[in-house]
Amino acid sequence: MGTPNRPSLDGAILCLEEIGEELQDVNMILAQLRNAGVLGQAKGIVLGHLEGMKKKRKAHCKRLSSREVREGPVLKTKAFGHFRPCFTLPLGVTGALDAAAQTLVIEESR
Repeated sequence: MGTPNRPSLDGAILCLEEIGEELQDVNMILAQLRNAGVLGQAKGIVLGHLEGMKKKRKAHCKRLSSREVREGPVLKTKAFGHFRPCFTLPLGVTGALDAAAQTLVIEESR
């Protein structure tokens, strides 16, 4: 963030997960991404494990609105992150996100 080394996220699906962070820390991360224009560039967001955060506080993260991203959708899942079972998300491949159907499909392999 804030360097010329950050890849373009225009049209990307942004995938986030955290361990041991408090709600205010996750909000700070989202604010930084919003202020840097990343959320406006992303085509969608997948929010993975929020391990270590109190369950009541996790519910607030589910309220991240599709208004935050240019074209929508936001998907909350436990399918990726630091815990088992989980899957690895490849970087730089084409994917499709459907929050209504609760699916993220990787459309190509590398």
